[in-house]
Amino acid sequence: MRNSFNDGSYKYRKAVAANLKEVYSAPTVEVAEQSLLDFAQRWDNQYPTISQSWLNHWSRITPLVVFSETICKVV
Repeated sequence: MRNSFNDGSYKYRKAVAANLKEVYSAPTVEVAEQSLLDFAQRWDNQYPTISQSWLNHWSRITPLVVFSETICKVV
């Protein structure tokens, strides 16, 4: 998550974070994938490297989706 903000402007940080939260707090992997595609559609014009980074590391992100949000915060 932190690395996602390296490429973005501080002006859009809250909006980008809110859209990424939909990805990592999704109840299922399928919903998370759709949320990531929605994120990419919304932000790829300005920040294409953010969604590409998430897609490149998707196999490391998806195991966290099966846990509750509380456990993910600890991890």
